[in-house]
Amino acid sequence: MERFVWKPNMSLATPLYKQIETYIKERIVNGEWTVGTKLPSQRDLAHTFGVNRSTIVMAFDELVAKGYIEGNGRKGTIVVNKNEKDSTYAPPPNWQSYVETGLHYPNLPAIQEINQAEFYPHVIRLGTGELAPSLLPEKKMKEIMNKLLASKVTLGYEEPKGSLSLREKIADY
Repeated sequence: MERFVWKPNMSLATPLYKQIETYIKERIVNGEWTVGTKLPSQRDLAHTFGVNRSTIVMAFDELVAKGYIEGNGRKGTIVVNKNEKDSTYAPPPNWQSYVETGLHYPNLPAIQEINQAEFYPHVIRLGTGELAPSLLPEKKMKEIMNKLLASKVTLGYEEPKGSLSLREKIADY
């Protein structure tokens, strides 16, 4: 779920719950929030948008009534978008259930920790296969590159018209 940059405009005549309802509905209709996406908790949204939780409850009630979201009790609120006639796209697949049925599982906590540690300045990244720029023989690399640029590199592809020697043999025949 994204970090919200948008906030309801307190000075508009439109009620705050309607502004929030419209904001969430647009994310769903435009396909930004796909079926199965879990929404932040009502308390988190109220804090983020700077409104009372009751305002979020009213917006959610409207969205539930219109078939855009569904409350799952303690599991939270998810996007269902049963109101597909509003959608500008075909109904999006439920990627969450697709991912959950797949063969790939999230990395183990140890692997996640290693991945996060890569960005610490004091950690040397040995698993990426990248050399420090200071270890590259810059002068020798330039010589090799210039030599390659001077010669014709085919990369294993034949001439578009076919092999020159074969064309010459055919022409001689």
